[in-house]
Amino acid sequence: MKAAISKKFVIGFSLAVVILAANTFISKWALIRQFDAAEAVTNSLYVTETLKDIQFNVANLEIAQRNYIVGGDRSYLESANDSLKRSQAASNRLALLAANPDTRLSAQEFESLIAEQIVKFNTLLALHDSRGTSATIKAISANGSGTAMDSFEALISSMTQTEDRLLAQRTEQSKKNAGLSSVTFYVTAGFNLVMLFVIYLLAYREINERQQAEKRLRFIATHDPLTALPNRMMFSERLNHRLGLQRRQKDQLAVLFIDLDRFKNINDTLGHGAGDQMLQDVAGRLSDCVRQSDIVARQGGDEFVVLIEEFSDPRDVSIVAEKILCEVSKPLMLQGKEYHITASIGIATYPDDGGDIQTLLKNADIAMYRAKEQGKNNYQFYSKKTNGHSIERLALESGLRHALARDELLLFYQPKIDVRTGLITGAEALLRWQHPEMGLISPAQCIPLAEETGLIVPIGEWVLREACGQNLAWQKHGLPPIRMAVNLSARQFVERTLARDIGKVLETTGLAPRWLELEITESMVMHDPEQAVATMQTLKAMGIELAIDDFGTGYSSLAYLRRFPIDSLKMDGSFIRDLPHSDADAAITQAIIAMARNLRLKVVAEGVENEQQANFLREQNCHEMQGYYFSRPLTAEAFEMLLKEQREKQRSRLTVIQGKPQ
Repeated sequence: MKAAISKKFVIGFSLAVVILAANTFISKWALIRQFDAAEAVTNSLYVTETLKDIQFNVANLEIAQRNYIVGGDRSYLESANDSLKRSQAASNRLALLAANPDTRLSAQEFESLIAEQIVKFNTLLALHDSRGTSATIKAISANGSGTAMDSFEALISSMTQTEDRLLAQRTEQSKKNAGLSSVTFYVTAGFNLVMLFVIYLLAYREINERQQAEKRLRFIATHDPLTALPNRMMFSERLNHRLGLQRRQKDQLAVLFIDLDRFKNINDTLGHGAGDQMLQDVAGRLSDCVRQSDIVARQGGDEFVVLIEEFSDPRDVSIVAEKILCEVSKPLMLQGKEYHITASIGIATYPDDGGDIQTLLKNADIAMYRAKEQGKNNYQFYSKKTNGHSIERLALESGLRHALARDELLLFYQPKIDVRTGLITGAEALLRWQHPEMGLISPAQCIPLAEETGLIVPIGEWVLREACGQNLAWQKHGLPPIRMAVNLSARQFVERTLARDIGKVLETTGLAPRWLELEITESMVMHDPEQAVATMQTLKAMGIELAIDDFGTGYSSLAYLRRFPIDSLKMDGSFIRDLPHSDADAAITQAIIAMARNLRLKVVAEGVENEQQANFLREQNCHEMQGYYFSRPLTAEAFEMLLKEQREKQRSRLTVIQGKPQ
């Protein structure tokens, strides 16, 4: 008799098979949903990366357009066009990747907007080729780019929000699927326990990694990687949001545009590592100067922006600006040494100075340039009167970049007179810029501009070469040799190749080193006295004479003065202006002359404009004088005529002396 299979066993077995089959089906379904959700998350991340690529190219487009306005170089327009083409390729990828209809529609809008911009820049390229830089800049200014950039930013913001929403939904679905997998564990009474547990852990880990990746991508997209401050895009979003609230609440807000003064000197002399360290330090100081409700962002390079919300009195903004100036100017340590840096701040307020992001930032930028023109290390509120002046400054900067190539720079020469003999013993080379449209531009305008733009180094090399060549030309014409004085800029003085470059100029022109005098300001040598002494000793060993220019107006240090291998002190004209009527200036002048003579240094007084000043300096045994009383700065031809007249007078005098009876 065959044993019958128990009915309970059959029922139990059948139930176990059903449960196992249900577990298998549910597990398979859960896994499929999990992988689908992971694939969707990956797709969203690719879309986000593509949006970041588009945003990067759009930012490059704006930078290239601005560089063109400043530099006038056709390559910037080409760079802008290339950025548009890369953006177009990215938008095509976006249309293929996008699983959401709204994203695909936005991608089509991108393609349309980019196509319009490509047509625009092709037109600008043609305009540049046909009518030149000025006409193209006017066309850019007339058409403006604010609307297009706003459209780009709006599309990027909309698509980013859509993808963020989808990514959150898909992440949540992944969590639900993982939870369902956990339920199957309890239903099956232990079936596939280990496998389900591993799957759950893997799923949880995947979800966590996706969330962390999302946070990292969001941070990278909205923050500056060097300083960890909000970047330009996040600042614009915050400002745009606040503007919407301000329009309803009728409150005021202010935008501060901050630019570090002479930051390029730090990069050039200490390297980009030290420059990055300084930017990080400044970012921390700026954050400490504002409230938590305000926002500090890095605009790019050495530029920062600050948004001050809900203030009622402009004096409150002034207090913040003064606090920033004070904090930034505090000393900081770089490579084991103490350095100082200052900042210039431009301020624009809402609603007085603009009702939108672009206008407020533009006007704050204009005010910042005004602060630099006022001597740097200060702040200026925007004024409509300064707008035209800033446009003129941009045009000057653009023209200065081409002045060397177009032979628009020229030198004037002002004679130095020996107090005892009245003879010309030297000349100071003074730079002038012959602008084709604005005429002769003084050094007071072009020198600070050259220093800010970094053009002072090639211009300084040109001045040195031109002055040395002219001095030798006068000697070859049979004129008595004189010493040519050339001013060194701070940027030139810290160049490691300074001595070698000067040696090449002397070798090329053929001028003997003893007929060259380099004028250096006190502030230049006191910035790093030890390095300054080493540089000056090298120049002195070459046979070149050295002079301290504008003596008495900088950080005079007698302890270092006796160590500097210099030949002369050049008193600043501010001490000469009120002589001999000002007792204070007379006492200072007498002290400087007496001190210099005791140190066996030659004393040169500049800015001598009348006979009383000359007589006073003569009585005090000053060595040389320079100023309008003797001669204004002259062209090379006029200065040569002056030297010839002096030579003829000396010959006539010698003839008279020789003709007298002995």
